[in-house]
Amino acid sequence: MSKRKFIAPYIILGVTGSDSGGVIGGGSGQGGVERPTNPMSYAAWLESDWRDDLLIDGEINEDDYAMWWESWGFSQEDWENLNPDLPWDDYFG
Repeated sequence: MSKRKFIAPYIILGVTGSDSGGVIGGGSGQGGVERPTNPMSYAAWLESDWRDDLLIDGEINEDDYAMWWESWGFSQEDWENLNPDLPWDDYFG
């Protein structure tokens, strides 16, 4: 058998002299989650892409919704307007 040889290609990294910092390509590839533009009712949340088992307890329910609500900093007034059947104090009291 003959020996196989592998020659690793060298990548030459040049220095441009500028110290612009930041993200290569202007940051278009950075991940992250955009803030929801408006709060939504529990019913709408269940139908949205935001629906998730945030408490990681095996079920998606009002407690997960309340955690989502609180994490985005929506107001009590909006909660009470959008969710009249879910008393604020039951979730944030």
